Amino acid sequence: MSRRIVVLADVGGEDFHVGDEAMLEANLALLAERLPDAEVTVRGRGATPAELRSLAAAADAVLISGGGNLSSTWPHLLEQRIALLEAAADAGVPAVTGGQTIGPVIEEPHRSRLGAVLATVAVLGVREDPSARLALELGVPADRLAHQVDDAFWLEGAPPEDPELRELPERGFVAVTLDGSYADPRARAGLQSIAAQVAAVADRLGLPVVAIPHVGRLGGDDGPDPAAGRGFVSLVALAGARARLVAVPSVRDAVWLHRRAALTVSSRYHPLVFGSAAGVPGVGIARDDYTAIKLGGALGHVEEMQWVQATTAAEAGGLLPLVTSLLDGGPPDAATRSRVLRRLEAEEAARRTRLVDVLRG
Repeated sequence: MSRRIVVLADVGGEDFHVGDEAMLEANLALLAERLPDAEVTVRGRGATPAELRSLAAAADAVLISGGGNLSSTWPHLLEQRIALLEAAADAGVPAVTGGQTIGPVIEEPHRSRLGAVLATVAVLGVREDPSARLALELGVPADRLAHQVDDAFWLEGAPPEDPELRELPERGFVAVTLDGSYADPRARAGLQSIAAQVAAVADRLGLPVVAIPHVGRLGGDDGPDPAAGRGFVSLVALAGARARLVAVPSVRDAVWLHRRAALTVSSRYHPLVFGSAAGVPGVGIARDDYTAIKLGGALGHVEEMQWVQATTAAEAGGLLPLVTSLLDGGPPDAATRSRVLRRLEAEEAARRTRLVDVLRG
């Protein structure tokens, strides 16, 4: 009899979210490769706690896809995950997770419930050191933790159908992804500052700027990130640089593009994940403690976490000198990069084996 595996992912919202879809895609690919006969049921944002409890009770195993929603910032998503894991524990169903960012803020009564239920998870993936420390504080046994890169780190993507996008890597480009908060008129001054600094970087490199939105209508220019991207592109052009906004890409298109950029500047997490996996130098712009933890974690896995800067510093003119320092120092040499990737590959192989062993039963 095939194994019945329930997968919960942060998908199915009003907007397409490249990163969340990418993590789910990576986990489904792992299941298809290692457990091809499994009966996999995927649920997303629309699932109710009652539905998830029912699914967990009838499952043979539960997998929570990677994400950054074990936080009071998203109480609905946090409640979903707690409910699923509680039901799995009550039914004696083994549970595992992909790479999680935990916290940094978890308020009661969720905090106590989350600590209790995470302690029952057979393999708890954590993407950053602060998440690992918080998991230990919540009572998770150290031997249950799996320190890991993001679930989607190893995706390679595929060439886009659009010939103009396929030609971008031949000329080279600076990839920029800014979250939808930059579409707010109150963010205009900060956006203008970032655009002017990115334009200066593009001028130095002799490359165009390509804004790649990650959240919005798939294949279109509606949504929070495209709105921020339109404002950014217009300001970059006013500053004298060549710039264009692409439509919200599919996962495969996004990965392919980010892995082929000359430089990444992003306030979102997954552009740095995709780029760093291919050795693309990147700078993260962190709006708060949560994004600082995530962006630092993304670059920290490839030993580059010093290239994360607070939004206030970036908007005050600090982005240009930071990028200049990064470019002047040059990318990691081939030997260093090879060493880092070998370590990450070994860690990932061990993690996947632990995960699949639990899911297989």
